[in-house]
Amino acid sequence: MRNIRQPELFDKTMKRTGHALAISPTSSRWRLIGQLLLLLAFCTLLNLPLLAPKFLPLHDSLLVMEAFHDFHQELMRHGEFPLWIPAQALGLPFLPYLLTLIKPPKLIVLALGAGLGVEDSMGLFKIAVLMDQWILLIGIWLLARILFRHPATVFLVCLASAFLGLAWLIQYLILLEIISLLPLQMYLVVRGCRERESAWLLIAGGLLPFSAYFASIQFFVLFILFMVLRKAYLWPWREVFRLTPIRWAGWGWALGVTGAYLIFLILLTSSAEFVTDVENRLGPLVYFEKYLTYAHNDLATPRLLDFIAGLRGYHLTVIIDYPGWIVLALAVYAFLHVRTWMFFGFGLATLAVLGITVGGGMAALAYLFPGMQIMSHIGQLGGVLHLLLILCAGFGLDFLFRQWQRGRPWWRFVIGFSPRQRWIGRVLTVVAGVYLIDQAVAYHIHARILPGGWRDQDTLWMLALATRLIAGGAAIAWWFWARDRLARARSPHHLTIPLAFVMLVDMVGFHLALNAEYPRLDDRQQHTVTQIFSHSPVRFQPERTLPTLAEIKERQNFGLALDTGNLFSDQRYSIHQQTSQWHTCHAAWKNRVASHAVLFFSRLHGLDLEKVIYENSPLLDAESRIARTLGCGSPILRLVGVDQGLMVEDARQAIRLSVLPQREDQLILRRAAAVQRAPFTSDMLAPFQLPPLAAVEQAFLQSATNTARFVERRGALPMAFDWSYVRPVAAQAYFLGAGIHGEEGRRRMPQAWRLMASHDGQHWVLIDRVEASPLWRNQEKRVFAINDSRSFAHYRLWVDAVATGDLVRFYRLGLMPSFPSQAATAADKRDVSAAVQAVEPVFSKNHLTLDALGTIHSPQRFQANVMELDVTVRHPQGAWLVYADAYDPHWQGFVDGKAVEVMEADLAFKAIRLPTGTHQVRFAYRHSGAIGVLIGFTGISSLFLIGLLWLVFAVIQRSMVNENHLAGFQCKNRIVETTPFNIESPSTKLSA
Repeated sequence: MRNIRQPELFDKTMKRTGHALAISPTSSRWRLIGQLLLLLAFCTLLNLPLLAPKFLPLHDSLLVMEAFHDFHQELMRHGEFPLWIPAQALGLPFLPYLLTLIKPPKLIVLALGAGLGVEDSMGLFKIAVLMDQWILLIGIWLLARILFRHPATVFLVCLASAFLGLAWLIQYLILLEIISLLPLQMYLVVRGCRERESAWLLIAGGLLPFSAYFASIQFFVLFILFMVLRKAYLWPWREVFRLTPIRWAGWGWALGVTGAYLIFLILLTSSAEFVTDVENRLGPLVYFEKYLTYAHNDLATPRLLDFIAGLRGYHLTVIIDYPGWIVLALAVYAFLHVRTWMFFGFGLATLAVLGITVGGGMAALAYLFPGMQIMSHIGQLGGVLHLLLILCAGFGLDFLFRQWQRGRPWWRFVIGFSPRQRWIGRVLTVVAGVYLIDQAVAYHIHARILPGGWRDQDTLWMLALATRLIAGGAAIAWWFWARDRLARARSPHHLTIPLAFVMLVDMVGFHLALNAEYPRLDDRQQHTVTQIFSHSPVRFQPERTLPTLAEIKERQNFGLALDTGNLFSDQRYSIHQQTSQWHTCHAAWKNRVASHAVLFFSRLHGLDLEKVIYENSPLLDAESRIARTLGCGSPILRLVGVDQGLMVEDARQAIRLSVLPQREDQLILRRAAAVQRAPFTSDMLAPFQLPPLAAVEQAFLQSATNTARFVERRGALPMAFDWSYVRPVAAQAYFLGAGIHGEEGRRRMPQAWRLMASHDGQHWVLIDRVEASPLWRNQEKRVFAINDSRSFAHYRLWVDAVATGDLVRFYRLGLMPSFPSQAATAADKRDVSAAVQAVEPVFSKNHLTLDALGTIHSPQRFQANVMELDVTVRHPQGAWLVYADAYDPHWQGFVDGKAVEVMEADLAFKAIRLPTGTHQVRFAYRHSGAIGVLIGFTGISSLFLIGLLWLVFAVIQRSMVNENHLAGFQCKNRIVETTPFNIESPSTKLSA
């Protein structure tokens, strides 16, 4: 293999270019420092509008900010992290939300803000997000310096990457989380291959867990890059895996991070579950095969016009990391001309990510066959894709600068092909060209199908597009006007001026147009939000209540974040109550994280957690069993007579007696040992849920939950839609829902219909009829009661009329099952035959309740992990004290300072036995594993920041070279002429 440093070739190059560089150590150092500070300052300026108090993050950014708020306030006010959040549905363990805070900036800012006593959680959160963007920019700066020769290329690549940091502006903070560490990881892989040091590879691998459930995609990109560079540097596998002291340190880092993350996953899957209707995830990892076997007809692939003009023509096309048309042009130019091993690695990774996103041809077929297995996650992969495109553009720009310095005619090296083109160039060019044509076709398909209301081509976007075109025209005109003078100068810095001008205009125009789409808070709203995020979210509320239908409709478009499932109204978390009607909160997401208990209850009652608001909420008011199971209408703290408690061991019996109680004041109790021996499982819910459908092709009728998926059929009316179950089922109601396709789609909804049922599929009976339904509203869901208690295996919806035409379209259709009426066994009847005693009534205004059982005083201490209060029991037999905000098994109970047994009550609550007298009671949440995970991630974050600062200072220190080492330094940064990356070199020539 050729030596990486080739002074004689460098001398020839300087003779050919006609100039030599002489950089002093001091000037080199200050040039690098100034370049980095300038880029960081520009990144900060772009974020100034977001740092203002009038800007309220929405979407999943608001979800993460609320979790940040919980942790910060508890840490600042009580000196400990909240392991339990009692302000939400049945309480929440903190572990699922730690996933949103494990990135180093958030944990560091969280700790510093709490230590300094800063109360503004929202301001601290915005600073943490800005630091995330700084880390992204520093990683790209380090990577660009090792990839590209010219400082102008490094500067322009970093400038173009500023788009990647603005993702959270339009509320997709997760996109920034995915890519913020990827450039640094690629830098470590490249450096490890150059220096043949596996420790850098291990450090890069140790950063993968910080990417959460997109770690597999990052690993895929890094693996492609590593395999290509290992081939380029002829690095044998035995050398890769040879252990040295520094590699032992690398293994320690990688294994330490992986171990902490695996412990976190084990604890997480035992206490919470990630549920999304769109992605069908379990746990925080989405494996690679999920991207290749994704069944969904909502497309989110990037389109050619989105890249060129910055238009977001399809609602689900999340082109928010817009790289600019000049970046795309330079990337295509690189595919046409650059022939190096390094570019081959990055180009291959780019095409691989493009392949994962699938193309427009598949998108077109998906409209004809909605069940096709296609990929939908380009919204999240967009950041990775655009980062790779920007780096490919950097290779093209660096090659352009070299050709310019050599004095070649501009038209030949801009337009023409190299006379020594190899097969790899042809392959990359053909694949890229086919992909771009495919994207253009798909954009045309989407533009014809989707209504005009979904195309964000308003005045601001068109002005931004016009500004880009004017800037591009001005740059081209300047080029022709000054090309003779530029031809004499032959300096790449002269080309930097028009490129930077066009890029800045493009970025600022895109930024302003995007920024203007999101309104700011007025003075009253700003004051309200400031108060909310400056006070502790943990407030004691004596009772939880079910929301009314009007409240649900008011809040249905606002993400309730930590209020999992929106199963009841919790006044303690005031952000939901204060901002639900603001026009600035129209685009927030619903929460996608739920505890096992909440999932269990939702499934127990035939509810899908993702569909609670849209499909089942009208029945919440009428379903007393749901209210009882969730503790709605009862105090969060209550006293229950000893003889009202029913001790059971079997989990199935506990479920049946809790859902179908023999007495309304009955308390179902299980010991902790019994709960550990017989935990709840999904098969225990079968008697309370719908059976499976008889045919797979009918699944869209019962489980079509996404509002963009619809059932459409044209033909003569009446028209029948059939579905069947594997066994008979009785239904208490059925639901029918409209979608989001505007006025035309709503007028195709059924206006008159009949619901039929059958035992054998031959003889049908009428169980409901609607003759004149009002015109449907956008995304409206209607529930209709069924007064027939019989069970049927076959159901049919006869559509008799629609508003216009002969095309029938609806979006959601399904049954809501009735609960089984099972007679209690003789043993059960003996257990529940005790005398009835009244349950403790609701708290009075003075928070004191006087009753024959006793008195519950106001909590003396109520915070995330601890509840302390005094209880006076007057009944001679004692009483059960039930705490409804504590379903997790890690809760412990103390009475007068002594530990007591904590019982499971009514499936998810906690209860302790109190004797007669006045007692000091304390419920404490103690989870040693969670504390260990938190300490581990905090230490890892601190090491990461220290290591990042060391990398930056080491790069600056290495730049302080003297004149004798200048040739070697220049050769290190040359890729084509002075390294074995050159495919033209005999030692590294690719064979077909």
